[in-house]
Amino acid sequence: MNEMTDKYEQKNPFSVPEGYFDSLEDRIMIRLRKEERSRRARLLRTFKPFMGWAALVAVVVLVMITVLPARNEGIAETQLDADFNPTTEEILEYLAGEVDLAVLSNEILGR
Repeated sequence: MNEMTDKYEQKNPFSVPEGYFDSLEDRIMIRLRKEERSRRARLLRTFKPFMGWAALVAVVVLVMITVLPARNEGIAETQLDADFNPTTEEILEYLAGEVDLAVLSNEILGR
């Protein structure tokens, strides 16, 4: 056992290549830059589906903004028509002036 101790005490079994620590800082910085780029790409890849959903919501909102005002105009006209409530006399006067009784009687009798 003494032989082994003597053998390994004299020489260090581990060695470092020449110039290893001289270029260590540069190699570390290069790896950090690569990792930062990949982190950015990962972040973009993570948010890409959410950006698609946001675009879809924006399109739906734009469509609603353009369609709803036209629909509201139609509702306003309908509300004006709902306020029109003619009396029976007004209806009879209108029909007397607009309807030909001979044509109406022929249609009713089926002639």
